[in-house]
Amino acid sequence: MLINGVKVIEIFFKKIACSKTEYLNQPRIRNELHLKMKVPFGFLIDKKLLSYLPNLFKFFMKTSRFMFIVFLLCLVGNNKAKSMKLGAFYDPTSVVFSLEGEIFDDDFTVPNVTVNFYIDNIKMSSVVTDNRGTFRVNLHHNTIYTVETLKEGYIPEKVILNTKVKDEILKDGGIGETSDFTISIFREYPGVKTDAFSEPLVYYNFNAIKGWYFEPDARKSKMSLILQFISKTTQLMQHDNQKLNQEGDKAFYKKNIETALYKYAQALIIIPDDETAQEKIADLIKALKKDKKLDGLYAQTIAKADEAYKKQDFENARVNYNFAKILKRKEKYPKDKLISIDFDAQIIYLKNRDVYDSLNFKAEELFNNKDYAKSMEYYDSSLKLFPNDAFLKKRIAAINKLLKEKEPIAPSDTIKKNKQTGKDKNK
Repeated sequence: MLINGVKVIEIFFKKIACSKTEYLNQPRIRNELHLKMKVPFGFLIDKKLLSYLPNLFKFFMKTSRFMFIVFLLCLVGNNKAKSMKLGAFYDPTSVVFSLEGEIFDDDFTVPNVTVNFYIDNIKMSSVVTDNRGTFRVNLHHNTIYTVETLKEGYIPEKVILNTKVKDEILKDGGIGETSDFTISIFREYPGVKTDAFSEPLVYYNFNAIKGWYFEPDARKSKMSLILQFISKTTQLMQHDNQKLNQEGDKAFYKKNIETALYKYAQALIIIPDDETAQEKIADLIKALKKDKKLDGLYAQTIAKADEAYKKQDFENARVNYNFAKILKRKEKYPKDKLISIDFDAQIIYLKNRDVYDSLNFKAEELFNNKDYAKSMEYYDSSLKLFPNDAFLKKRIAAINKLLKEKEPIAPSDTIKKNKQTGKDKNK
């Protein structure tokens, strides 16, 4: 009976230990180091306690039940003290939560965007948006992340995400999961300066009062700089759109239908809701169909696009596939090729970003050691990869200024200075 009783106790302890493991593996619980399993004896079950069982059995066989109970109570008290000490090592940042976010360009989500999460300039995780422009990542509480978005054709952008929450939320298991986190990204446009984006412009905090999501901090975020960029970009886009429409009109009056159609199509790519360009394109396509010239122009445009694509000239390939898509809206081929370009261009872009990061790391090291001339070489190499990079332009301008200040005075300048000094003394 005694042996069977001890076996039952051992099985009971093992079951409790297993249930504790399963409990701690729950998403909202697994990282709470201070959590104690509440069992009938009121102490923390651990492997060390299970190791006592064989000796416990021997002790039980050799001593009275009263002494055994006293011994067991002492053991329980010891484990209670240990569990209380364990709480002192609790780290709130160890509790993770799931964040779902979306990347937007105006009102449209953007697929295939790389989203990097940094803590103190160290990359902690990296995700890519799916075809709905959505990503999901696990993050720690009470941590400040720098979130970087990278997409070919768009400005590299950084935002700050502060995951600080109240202690009450952490004690209840933390955020768990949250969505409705959105980042807006902006296309690069010729002639528009991107200097403002060299630093994070938007700061996000967790809102547990109005909802269960991260929202921009109006006090810290520099929305005015973003609005200035949008305003300048919009002005230039409208100017270019108007210019292309005018060029299309001139070609149309000269009865150069294909050139006119191409110009109107480019105007429409810049501003897709341009109704005037849409109407003119529709009329010209009808005219080409009537003259049986549409198929030939479509085939010629696709051939140009395919040739550019083979050479990895993605800019011209995009222009021609977009034109082909406008010529025959029901055709699947140009749409599929534009998706392929998006992925291929992104792969090359990310490889170049890796090279860029390596060059800049070395350049910054040399710059901090005041070896400005050598650091300039690395920055110049980076600038060849990304000619519009605002940070590089600022850094190169600063180095040029420093190098100019260090330049020795030319002998002729020295003589002039000495003569001038002599005249001043005679006065």
